[in-house]
Amino acid sequence: MRASLGLFEAVRNLHRGRIGLAEAGLVLWVWVAGAVSIALAAVIPVHLMHPDVIGGVTSKFLLTHENNLGAWWSGMLLLMLALHAYDSRVAWRSRSRDIAWAWGALSGIFFFFSADEISSIHERLSGVGRWIGVGPWPPLLVVAAVLGVIAMRALFILWRQGGMLRRQSVVIFIGLGMLGSVAIQEYIEHKLVLTSVWTQALRAVIEEGTELFGMMIILLAVVHGSIALARRSEPVFAFAARRGPRVLSFGFLMVPVFTALAMLIVDDRGQAANWLGSSVFLISSMLAISLLIAGGGAERRRLTAIAVLGICCSATSTGFGPFQTISIHGIEFGTRLLLLTPLAAASIVLWVARLAHVPATKPDLVAVACCAVLVLPAMAATPLVGYVLTQVLALSTFAVALLAVGVIAPHGERAEDFDHAPHLPGF
Repeated sequence: MRASLGLFEAVRNLHRGRIGLAEAGLVLWVWVAGAVSIALAAVIPVHLMHPDVIGGVTSKFLLTHENNLGAWWSGMLLLMLALHAYDSRVAWRSRSRDIAWAWGALSGIFFFFSADEISSIHERLSGVGRWIGVGPWPPLLVVAAVLGVIAMRALFILWRQGGMLRRQSVVIFIGLGMLGSVAIQEYIEHKLVLTSVWTQALRAVIEEGTELFGMMIILLAVVHGSIALARRSEPVFAFAARRGPRVLSFGFLMVPVFTALAMLIVDDRGQAANWLGSSVFLISSMLAISLLIAGGGAERRRLTAIAVLGICCSATSTGFGPFQTISIHGIEFGTRLLLLTPLAAASIVLWVARLAHVPATKPDLVAVACCAVLVLPAMAATPLVGYVLTQVLALSTFAVALLAVGVIAPHGERAEDFDHAPHLPGF
């Protein structure tokens, strides 16, 4: 059965018992993502024409800037596309290896796009091209060619199946085309000199709006994988559980690499260290949401708190740079750690409480408060500590989360084989 993404229809079907709360929640997520994207696109002309409105707070949400909440939203929306596409891979793995490979390939491409959005990979590749004397475009064209071949191969596999998969492949192709058009728009941007604020605002809205619209079109296609899993009462956002140990291994391995790059290349571009922190925190949050969608039981409030804390930690990891400081009673604190450390500590404590089978009651709040007080001395930190602690806190939170849900047993072995979950019927 094909899922409808109409919000009001989903509410009516939920009320009539035709769909579950999980499917209705995924439909609501699509609409919320669209609303947030529209709001962020609207911030651009407001800020360009009135930069001091609301104390200049709109600059934190500008899609045209790096290392702010606007950049975080764009990068994490791409990450969500990757997680939804991976759910489709899980849904098809037992039925067709080719189709599963196609969805896995698309998921990998969206992961790369997410990293590029926050880490400014393509901008740095352009710099490498200039440095070696070949110009900015050859390195970009090589990467684009590789990704293009993989994407076209994956979409062709889906297209030749017919039915729903063909429709999804067409929608994704259109969305990827819109994302690709942004590169052309950036090229034109560098060739034009716009002096009017109105023309600058219009150009920025068109460019960023095209990118977000392309993401939303793709979301309409890939979310069906998660809906399919939810209908069979299987875990959605399956990447968190299935690939969690590998994410931890990769993450801890790359912490010194990403930190060194961030400290050596100090500019206004994005940093891979920020992407790693934001991504792992968000994946931890999706693990909690997966449990909520599965029912949650008596732990719904705790899981909801964990999910919200994870999203806040993810946003803080990119939305506030480690060089930003705030003075409190004459003491300089790193703004990011001032916000991130207690939030991450609270999330870890709640996961530990679940691991220790502590009832989800008021003692949770006491533990969170105590933990937040204990980490206060660590908040006054240098940028180096800021980068390192952001990544380590994210990976530590995810490690405790995997322990709490039984993906990793206390001695390090896998507690169960998630790859043998029952397969799902086609869409």
